Amino acid sequence: MHRPPLMPHPLLNNMDCTACHNPRSTVPIPANHALYTGAECLRCHEAALPATPGPTPTPQPMAHPIEGRETCSLCHAADRLELPADHRADTDEKCTECHTEP
Repeated sequence: MHRPPLMPHPLLNNMDCTACHNPRSTVPIPANHALYTGAECLRCHEAALPATPGPTPTPQPMAHPIEGRETCSLCHAADRLELPADHRADTDEKCTECHTEP
């Protein structure tokens, strides 16, 4: 029996899966799922990690324009400017999937 893949992250309260999984993201939804809503994802996919309590965090906008600063990790790294622990493995390209320019 085929089972849909587990989510490799916790399920956030009030999560809209399409906020992060969309055609512009590094983990887009498959073409045959294009008409599904975020709530429909949870009918088949389960979280591999426990749920995160509280409201869904809203990504903060960037404090600066990105032009000339495309390599986010030059300044935003574990030992430099604030970087959440769950972002430390992310690539520079992943930052702009959620964080927008001012």
